[in-house]
Amino acid sequence: MRGKFLALILILVLVTVAFVYSVIALFQWGNVNLNHRFMRTFSKWGLRTTGVRARFLNTERLDQTPCAVIIGNHQSAFDVVMFGGITPTRCVGIAKKELTYIPFFGWFLKAAGVILIDRKRSSVAAQQVASFAGRIQKERLRIGIFPEGTRSHPVKGQAPRLLPFKASAFKLAIQAQVPIVPMVCGSVAGIAEWERGIFASGRQLSLQILEPVPTAGLTEGDTRDLMDRIHRLMQETFVRLSESDRAVATNSEAQ
Repeated sequence: MRGKFLALILILVLVTVAFVYSVIALFQWGNVNLNHRFMRTFSKWGLRTTGVRARFLNTERLDQTPCAVIIGNHQSAFDVVMFGGITPTRCVGIAKKELTYIPFFGWFLKAAGVILIDRKRSSVAAQQVASFAGRIQKERLRIGIFPEGTRSHPVKGQAPRLLPFKASAFKLAIQAQVPIVPMVCGSVAGIAEWERGIFASGRQLSLQILEPVPTAGLTEGDTRDLMDRIHRLMQETFVRLSESDRAVATNSEAQ
C-alpha cells in the first residue's frame, strides 16, 4: 500500500514541477536549458519522495562532450528520475508524442524543444530523429535517446538484459559525426518500479556514464558494428552495476 501511495505522490511531484516550469516556459520558450533544469529538479524531489539512494559515477564525462548523442538503458518510468539527476546543459530528449497529453508536462516538453515522435510510424520517427543531425554541432546540443525503444521491465531474481537496440541513435551520431556517450543504470527490479508501486527506501541504485565512443570517420555502413559493440559494453555494465547494488543491500541486511 505504501508503494502505491508513493507512486501517486511521485506523479503529483512530476505534475507540480512541470506546472512550475510551464509557467517559466512562457517567458523562455525554446530555451533548451529548460530541460536540464526541469530534469534536475524533478530528480531531486523524486529521490527524496521515494527514499531511493542514487549513486552517480563518472558524470564528468558528460561535461567533456558538449556535442553528443547520449544513450541509456530503458527499464521503467523511474528512468526519468535517475537520468534526470545527471542531465547536462543544452540537452534535448526524444519522447513519444503521447506524453504531451499529461497536464502541464506535455506543454513543457514542447517549450523545451523535446523531439516528439510517433512510435507507431517508425519510418516517420526515424526521419524526425535524423533531421536533428545538422543541429547538434551547429547549436552545440546533446541529444538523449533510449535506443531500446521501449522498457525492458527487469524482474527481480533474473539476470538483467538489455533489449535489442534500434539504429536511429547510432545513425544520428554518425551523420552528425559526434561521440556517443552511453549511460547505464543498474537494475531497478525490487528497488524502484514506479509502474508496480515498488520503492525500496534506502536502497542504492547506481548509474554510470561510460567513456564517449567517437564516430568521426564512420559511415552509415558502420552502424551495425557500432551498435553491437556498444550493446555489449552496456550489457556488461548493466550486470556489473546490478550485482554491485545487490551486494550493498546484502551487506546492509547482514549488519
